This record gives sequence, structure tokens and C-alpha cells, in this order.
Amino acid sequence: MPKRRVRPFKKVAVSPNVELGKKCVVEKFCILGKREIGKKGGRLLIGDNALIRSHTVIYPNNVIGNNFKTGNGAVILENNRIGDNVVIGNHSIIEGECQIGNNVTIHSNCYLGEKTVVMDGAWIGPGCTTFLTQHPRCRYKAACNEGPTIEKGAIIGGGTILMPRVRIGEGAMIASGSVVTKDVPAGMVATGIPATVTKKVEEIECPFGYKYERLPI
Repeated sequence: MPKRRVRPFKKVAVSPNVELGKKCVVEKFCILGKREIGKKGGRLLIGDNALIRSHTVIYPNNVIGNNFKTGNGAVILENNRIGDNVVIGNHSIIEGECQIGNNVTIHSNCYLGEKTVVMDGAWIGPGCTTFLTQHPRCRYKAACNEGPTIEKGAIIGGGTILMPRVRIGEGAMIASGSVVTKDVPAGMVATGIPATVTKKVEEIECPFGYKYERLPI
């Protein structure tokens, strides 16, 4: 039986519609500017000093700022706006039409649904999920679809779920494993399923005796 000839896989696939800034590093097996079959892709703009680790896939129609970093296997779909100094961890997925500010950290295995807003300095722990649609498969879902908003400096603990339309106030903190179905005011701590407000952030008690002091954004 004759041997089949196999085309070697390109180590990096960068489409002509991609514009990379200065001093960017793109590791092996990344796909930048990926287009869906039958669709015309727009431009993918990535600023200076990016570090895009192996197996990352970034679709077109994205604008990404300076000092951007991904973990291995991150996926970023179309029509997102991402600021400077943003980190997106291993195997995290950013769906379309998200807005991510400056100095944001999104850890590994997160799923940000469409139209999620993440403001400057927010921190999202591993395994978090945000949702867009209140009632999937509803005829009128497009009229009420809206992702959650995470305001400046808010902290979302690992494994948290944010339901559509909820707003996490500036500097608020959500305990790991919570399911947030209602807005959380600025500077407050919420925990549980469904999450309820329990205290102010400055009232957090450290088991090691330290006072909780937030690092600057």
C-alpha cells in the first residue's frame, strides 16, 4: 500500500489581516486572524510587547493593547476590545463583543460569554463563567441579551458564575464558588448560591492576622 503524503503543519499561522506591534513573541502552533468559513475577516490589531503562548487562537475584528499575554490554548473570538496589560490564562475563552479594560487578569479555564464588560484592574480567578442569555432558545432573546459588568478593581473568586445583566460594583469581592444572580454594591463581599452580601471588603478577617489591603491597580 503506498504511503500517504502528509502536509506538514505550519508552526505559526498568521493571516495577512493581522497587525502585530513591536517586540511581540508568538509561540508555536498559534493561529492569528482565524476566519470562519464563508465569512470575510476584518483586521486583528495587537499592540507592542505581546506574548502569545502556544496553541492560542485569536479571530479577526479584535483590537488588543500593549503588553498582552496569553496562556497556552487561549481562544479569543471576534469583535472584542482589550486594553493594555491584560493577561488571559491557559485555555480560557473570550466570546465576541466583550470589553476588557487595562490591567485586567483573567486566569485559566475561564469562559467569558458575549458582551461581558470587565473594567480596569479587575481580577477574575480560575474557572469562572459569565453568561449572556437569560432564557436560551427563546424567540426574543436578542432583545434582552446582556452580559454582566465587572467594575473597576473588582475581584471574582475562582469557580464563580455571573448570570446575565448582573453588575459587580467597584472594588467588590465575590467569594470562590458563588453564583451571582443580583447586583453587588461597590466595596462589598458576596458569597454563596445564590450569592448574598455579607460584609464590607475592609471587614475581611485574615486567618494569619494580616489586614486586607488591596494592591494598587
